Amino acid sequence: MKEKIWKIREGDDKKMATIISEMGLTPIIARLLVNRGVDTKEAVYQYYNVTTESFHDPFLLTDMKVAVERILRSRDQEEKIMVYGDYDVDGVTSTSILYMFLEELGCLVEYYIPDRHEEGYGINKEALAEIKERGFDLLISVDTGITAVKEVAYSNEIGLDVIITDHHECQEVLPSGIAVINPKREGDKYPFKMLAGVGVTFKLIQALAKTTDMENKIWKYLDLVAVGTIADIVPIYGENRTITKLAFQSMPTTWNKGLEALMKVSDLEGKKMTTGRIGFGIGPRLNAAGRIKHAKEAVELFILNDAPRCMAIAEALDQDNKNRQALEKSIFEEAVALIEANLNTPDKKVIVVASENWHHGVIGIVASKLVEKYYRPIIILSIKDKIASGSARSVEGFNIYMALKANEHLFDKFGGHEMAAGMSLQQNHIEVLEKGLNTYAAEHMEKDVLIPKLKVDMGIKIEEIRLDLIEEIQKMEPFGMGNPEPTFICDGPVHHMKRIGKDQTHLSLELGTDSKVRGVGFSLGEVTDWLSDGQHAQCVCSLEINEWNQRKSPQMMVKDIRHAADTLKEIEKQILEHRSIDYIKDFVTDNENRLSREMLTDFYRLLMQKDSILEHQIHFTKLMDQIGIKRPQDLKKYFIMLEIFSELELIQYEINGLSMTFSLNKGKKVDLQDSKLYNKFL
Repeated sequence: MKEKIWKIREGDDKKMATIISEMGLTPIIARLLVNRGVDTKEAVYQYYNVTTESFHDPFLLTDMKVAVERILRSRDQEEKIMVYGDYDVDGVTSTSILYMFLEELGCLVEYYIPDRHEEGYGINKEALAEIKERGFDLLISVDTGITAVKEVAYSNEIGLDVIITDHHECQEVLPSGIAVINPKREGDKYPFKMLAGVGVTFKLIQALAKTTDMENKIWKYLDLVAVGTIADIVPIYGENRTITKLAFQSMPTTWNKGLEALMKVSDLEGKKMTTGRIGFGIGPRLNAAGRIKHAKEAVELFILNDAPRCMAIAEALDQDNKNRQALEKSIFEEAVALIEANLNTPDKKVIVVASENWHHGVIGIVASKLVEKYYRPIIILSIKDKIASGSARSVEGFNIYMALKANEHLFDKFGGHEMAAGMSLQQNHIEVLEKGLNTYAAEHMEKDVLIPKLKVDMGIKIEEIRLDLIEEIQKMEPFGMGNPEPTFICDGPVHHMKRIGKDQTHLSLELGTDSKVRGVGFSLGEVTDWLSDGQHAQCVCSLEINEWNQRKSPQMMVKDIRHAADTLKEIEKQILEHRSIDYIKDFVTDNENRLSREMLTDFYRLLMQKDSILEHQIHFTKLMDQIGIKRPQDLKKYFIMLEIFSELELIQYEINGLSMTFSLNKGKKVDLQDSKLYNKFL
């Protein structure tokens, strides 16, 4: 269980008091809203009263009027329009909704999605030439194209007009399309900048609908807009929250036969919609099409209105997803083996790993899993014909796009945003890239970036955890990045603690004294190794309602757990005392801190077990439990032992916060008698 930093969100007490008095909210709910930037009477009203009127005017987007006029001219002159999309969920849903609406509008329309394996990401010249040869006059890109400067210039040469709609970061030079619609364009006046690609596509549809008096026909598409928005992991606030909240109201009885079939094979039929269920249930199955075969299967799923055919496609996607999971597991294990075989890995702030044996379609998912394991930015590359192409995933606080941009001379192509990116480069540039990224990280990465963070809203008493509070919290849904599920710090004695689950990796407990609340912690089973019934603990948790035998009760979903605050304060005191002592000169032995050769040997063996690759850090609460210490005061003798090991050059260690980072000089032969400090105990 890795140490995490608990970061309590700083609420504005004045704003909180204002919305309590003006809106009649409870202090807990008011703080949760203020923590999410919902801190005025108007913002609170809009937050709780989402309607189709909540959307901004699409014509605030630069070039929107030009794009609408060009599309309607194509319709009126019976020109052929090609929708050019991307092969991920955002691209598939973008392609689907624009294709279907343009058909409704009376346009002659087809769609094109490049083959991930043969063509790679983005617009390519070969596809443009083929599209023009097939008689198309207008191409509309969705969720792609903002960096396609050369490709759009070529398109202009061959007489194929291009409208770009995208949401990715803009580079210094924009493509010379007849319209470039992206809220992130410099000088763009659209008030919400964080739309997914499918959100930008929907704004184009909304603008077309306003112009043609068809706005009543577009809201049904929000089901698919929400799927793409959630899958692309954009913030669920502002217009993205409007999209998602409205969609969740209609999705259980969706009009779209493909989405209905996909929900059935994902075991979501009849269940409450959440961002998690979309992100982990529907998203991977749609992504599997582009990763394993071709993304056009996913588009066909949505644009067909044939229930049996849609079910057949959904079942095929489900099987593709299972195949994808097997591939992903194999690549993940190979990548871990390569990373851990590199002796310099612990010193790297950014890890780059590459192989010629990896399926390009799943390495992005593997990158995310590697970030979870090592908690540092990861780039994973698949090499074919001496070209390395792949994905980057980052951690909060490190802008991977800017890191790549600082090394852009090494790439054939790259693009993305703060947390994720894609790229291709020559194989012989891989090693130089890793060095360049680590040089950039050494200059720009803050000290604690590589320690996982848990953001917490506030502390709460166990007796405050009631059904009525949880019901109020549920009105704040849907949750996601930007509108995170509320989390709290609770403390009290633990009871009935045990491992649960098929593989006994999960945790069940009760927390509290007079009033007790049950808690469940996924992948926290090892807590039982160092925490005992009756001990006081603090935990970070979210809250939910547990229903069993028609009875409802509050339940904590435990995210992290540690010893109570008084234990941590005493450890801090011991660390401060340790830092203030020159052990060789100042320390006076007493019977309480007597040491023996056996104690030193046992402690060194424990440190050897911990000094494996990438896992040479230990929290002092964990150290206490593993060596059987009940009182933090007893850490004193172990600090002395660390000093003895350091004096003998057996160890280098550094204390950061309540953790110790260390490395051992394995194989070094020493005699304890050579230690001046050890001799004080003889």
